[in-house]
Amino acid sequence: MLIFSQNASLVSMVSHIEKLAFGEAVARGFRASVTLLPIFLGFLLLQFIVLLIIGFVFSGGAMFDPAVTRVANLILFPFLAYFGCRFVPLVPIVAVEKVYNPIKVVDRAWEMTSGKALGIFVVLVVASLVTFALFAVPTFMISAAEGAAGGASNFVTIMGVLLTFPILWIVMSFISAIMASLHEEITDFDVERLADVFE
Repeated sequence: MLIFSQNASLVSMVSHIEKLAFGEAVARGFRASVTLLPIFLGFLLLQFIVLLIIGFVFSGGAMFDPAVTRVANLILFPFLAYFGCRFVPLVPIVAVEKVYNPIKVVDRAWEMTSGKALGIFVVLVVASLVTFALFAVPTFMISAAEGAAGGASNFVTIMGVLLTFPILWIVMSFISAIMASLHEEITDFDVERLADVFE
Protein backbone atom coordinates (compact mmCIF):
# COMPACT_ATOMS: atom_id res chain seq x y z
CA MET A 1 0.00 0.00 0.00
CA LEU A 2 2.84 2.40 0.85
CA ILE A 3 4.60 1.73 -2.45
CA PHE A 4 1.39 2.32 -4.42
CA SER A 5 0.68 5.42 -2.35
CA GLN A 6 4.17 6.82 -2.94
CA ASN A 7 4.04 6.13 -6.66
CA ALA A 8 0.55 7.62 -7.05
CA SER A 9 1.57 10.72 -5.07
CA LEU A 10 4.65 11.28 -7.23
CA VAL A 11 2.71 10.75 -10.46
CA SER A 12 0.00 13.20 -9.40
CA MET A 13 2.64 15.79 -8.45
CA VAL A 14 4.53 15.65 -11.75
CA SER A 15 1.48 15.46 -14.01
CA HIS A 16 0.73 18.63 -15.97
CA ILE A 17 -2.97 17.80 -16.11
CA GLU A 18 -3.52 19.05 -12.57
CA LYS A 19 -1.19 20.96 -10.26
CA LEU A 20 -1.31 19.64 -6.70
CA ALA A 21 0.30 20.83 -3.50
CA PHE A 22 2.39 18.31 -1.58
CA GLY A 23 -0.32 17.54 1.00
CA GLU A 24 -2.98 17.07 -1.68
CA ALA A 25 -0.70 14.72 -3.63
CA VAL A 26 -0.02 12.61 -0.52
CA ALA A 27 -3.74 12.37 0.23
CA ARG A 28 -4.44 11.47 -3.41
CA GLY A 29 -1.74 8.81 -3.22
CA PHE A 30 -3.26 7.14 -0.16
CA ARG A 31 -6.69 7.12 -1.75
CA ALA A 32 -5.28 5.71 -5.00
CA SER A 33 -3.50 2.88 -3.16
CA VAL A 34 -6.86 1.51 -2.00
CA THR A 35 -7.85 1.05 -5.66
CA LEU A 36 -4.44 -0.07 -6.96
CA LEU A 37 -3.86 -2.82 -4.39
CA PRO A 38 -6.81 -5.05 -5.44
CA ILE A 39 -5.90 -4.53 -9.12
CA PHE A 40 -2.32 -5.63 -8.42
CA LEU A 41 -3.45 -8.65 -6.36
CA GLY A 42 -5.90 -9.61 -9.11
CA PHE A 43 -3.12 -9.54 -11.71
CA LEU A 44 -0.86 -11.61 -9.43
CA LEU A 45 -3.61 -14.19 -8.92
CA LEU A 46 -4.25 -14.37 -12.66
CA GLN A 47 -0.53 -14.83 -13.36
CA PHE A 48 -0.32 -17.58 -10.71
CA ILE A 49 -3.29 -19.43 -12.25
CA VAL A 50 -1.77 -19.18 -15.75
CA LEU A 51 1.59 -20.45 -14.43
CA LEU A 52 -0.17 -23.39 -12.77
CA ILE A 53 -1.95 -24.27 -16.01
CA ILE A 54 1.26 -24.02 -18.07
CA GLY A 55 3.14 -26.01 -15.44
CA PHE A 56 0.48 -28.70 -15.40
CA VAL A 57 0.44 -28.96 -19.21
CA PHE A 58 4.23 -29.10 -19.59
CA SER A 59 5.08 -31.28 -16.61
CA GLY A 60 2.11 -33.55 -16.17
CA GLY A 61 1.53 -32.24 -12.66
CA ALA A 62 5.05 -31.36 -11.44
CA MET A 63 4.14 -27.69 -11.42
CA PHE A 64 6.84 -26.51 -9.05
CA ASP A 65 9.77 -28.10 -10.86
CA PRO A 66 12.34 -25.27 -11.41
CA ALA A 67 12.87 -26.26 -15.06
CA VAL A 68 9.12 -26.13 -15.70
CA THR A 69 8.90 -22.75 -13.97
CA ARG A 70 11.65 -21.38 -16.23
CA VAL A 71 9.86 -22.66 -19.35
CA ALA A 72 6.57 -21.21 -18.13
CA ASN A 73 8.20 -17.84 -17.49
CA LEU A 74 9.77 -17.85 -20.98
CA ILE A 75 6.40 -18.63 -22.51
CA LEU A 76 4.70 -15.94 -20.45
CA PHE A 77 7.28 -13.17 -20.96
CA PRO A 78 5.97 -11.80 -24.31
CA PHE A 79 2.43 -11.80 -22.95
CA LEU A 80 3.49 -10.14 -19.69
CA ALA A 81 5.43 -7.50 -21.65
CA TYR A 82 2.41 -6.82 -23.88
CA PHE A 83 -0.08 -6.63 -21.02
CA GLY A 84 2.39 -4.58 -18.98
CA CYS A 85 2.46 -2.01 -21.78
CA ARG A 86 -1.31 -2.02 -22.03
CA PHE A 87 -1.71 -1.37 -18.30
CA VAL A 88 1.07 1.22 -17.80
CA PRO A 89 -1.38 4.10 -17.21
CA LEU A 90 -3.16 2.40 -14.28
CA VAL A 91 -1.54 4.63 -11.64
CA PRO A 92 -2.15 7.94 -13.47
CA ILE A 93 -5.74 6.95 -14.23
CA VAL A 94 -6.41 6.51 -10.52
CA ALA A 95 -4.19 9.30 -9.17
CA VAL A 96 -4.74 11.99 -11.81
CA GLU A 97 -8.13 11.20 -13.34
CA LYS A 98 -9.53 10.10 -9.96
CA VAL A 99 -11.15 6.91 -11.25
CA TYR A 100 -11.50 4.69 -8.17
CA ASN A 101 -13.49 1.74 -9.51
CA PRO A 102 -10.88 -1.02 -10.23
CA ILE A 103 -12.85 -2.45 -13.16
CA LYS A 104 -13.26 0.98 -14.78
CA VAL A 105 -9.54 1.69 -14.24
CA VAL A 106 -8.50 -1.51 -16.02
CA ASP A 107 -11.01 -0.89 -18.82
CA ARG A 108 -9.84 2.70 -19.30
CA ALA A 109 -6.16 1.64 -19.40
CA TRP A 110 -6.95 -1.01 -22.02
CA GLU A 111 -8.91 1.49 -24.11
CA MET A 112 -6.25 4.25 -23.85
CA THR A 113 -3.35 2.03 -24.94
CA SER A 114 -5.10 0.43 -27.90
CA GLY A 115 -2.67 0.45 -30.84
CA LYS A 116 0.06 2.11 -28.75
CA ALA A 117 1.71 -0.89 -27.06
CA LEU A 118 4.82 -0.89 -29.29
CA GLY A 119 5.60 2.79 -28.66
CA ILE A 120 5.05 2.31 -24.93
CA PHE A 121 7.32 -0.76 -25.00
CA VAL A 122 10.15 1.27 -26.59
CA VAL A 123 9.80 4.00 -23.94
CA LEU A 124 9.82 1.38 -21.15
CA VAL A 125 12.91 -0.34 -22.57
CA VAL A 126 14.79 2.98 -22.67
CA ALA A 127 13.61 3.80 -19.12
CA SER A 128 14.76 0.36 -17.95
CA LEU A 129 18.21 0.89 -19.49
CA VAL A 130 18.53 4.27 -17.74
CA THR A 131 17.46 2.68 -14.44
CA PHE A 132 19.95 -0.15 -14.91
CA ALA A 133 22.73 2.34 -15.65
CA LEU A 134 21.93 4.34 -12.50
CA PHE A 135 22.00 1.25 -10.27
CA ALA A 136 25.14 -0.11 -11.96
CA VAL A 137 27.42 2.29 -10.02
CA PRO A 138 26.55 1.24 -6.45
CA THR A 139 26.24 -2.39 -7.51
CA PHE A 140 29.73 -2.27 -9.03
CA MET A 141 31.08 -0.58 -5.89
CA ILE A 142 29.60 -3.23 -3.58
CA SER A 143 30.78 -6.14 -5.74
CA ALA A 144 34.26 -4.59 -6.17
CA ALA A 145 34.54 -4.20 -2.39
CA GLU A 146 34.45 -7.98 -2.01
CA GLY A 147 37.89 -8.15 -3.64
CA ALA A 148 39.36 -5.25 -1.65
CA ALA A 149 41.26 -5.76 1.58
CA GLY A 150 40.35 -4.75 5.13
CA GLY A 151 39.06 -1.24 5.84
CA ALA A 152 38.94 -0.28 2.17
CA SER A 153 36.45 -3.07 1.55
CA ASN A 154 34.17 -1.87 4.34
CA PHE A 155 34.41 1.77 3.22
CA VAL A 156 33.56 0.99 -0.42
CA THR A 157 30.68 -1.28 0.64
CA ILE A 158 29.22 1.39 2.94
CA MET A 159 29.57 4.08 0.25
CA GLY A 160 27.90 1.79 -2.29
CA VAL A 161 24.98 1.12 0.05
CA LEU A 162 24.63 4.83 0.95
CA LEU A 163 24.71 5.76 -2.73
CA THR A 164 21.83 3.35 -3.38
CA PHE A 165 19.34 5.47 -1.41
CA PRO A 166 19.58 8.72 -3.41
CA ILE A 167 19.68 6.70 -6.63
CA LEU A 168 16.52 4.89 -5.56
CA TRP A 169 14.84 8.27 -4.97
CA ILE A 170 15.99 9.49 -8.39
CA VAL A 171 14.73 6.29 -10.05
CA MET A 172 11.32 6.52 -8.33
CA SER A 173 10.98 10.14 -9.47
CA PHE A 174 12.13 9.22 -12.98
CA ILE A 175 9.63 6.33 -13.24
CA SER A 176 6.80 8.55 -11.96
CA ALA A 177 7.68 11.22 -14.53
CA ILE A 178 7.71 8.59 -17.30
CA MET A 179 4.29 7.29 -16.21
CA ALA A 180 2.80 10.79 -16.02
CA SER A 181 4.28 11.72 -19.42
CA LEU A 182 2.98 8.54 -21.05
CA HIS A 183 -0.44 9.20 -19.57
CA GLU A 184 -0.47 12.77 -20.88
CA GLU A 185 0.68 11.59 -24.30
CA ILE A 186 -1.96 8.88 -24.76
CA THR A 187 -4.88 10.33 -22.83
CA ASP A 188 -7.96 11.60 -24.61
CA PHE A 189 -8.63 14.09 -21.85
CA ASP A 190 -8.84 17.77 -22.78
CA VAL A 191 -6.19 19.33 -20.55
CA GLU A 192 -7.69 22.83 -20.73
CA ARG A 193 -11.14 21.48 -19.89
CA LEU A 194 -9.70 19.61 -16.94
CA ALA A 195 -7.88 22.72 -15.71
CA ASP A 196 -11.18 24.64 -15.79
CA VAL A 197 -12.93 21.89 -13.87
CA PHE A 198 -10.22 21.63 -11.21
CA GLU A 199 -9.96 25.39 -10.74
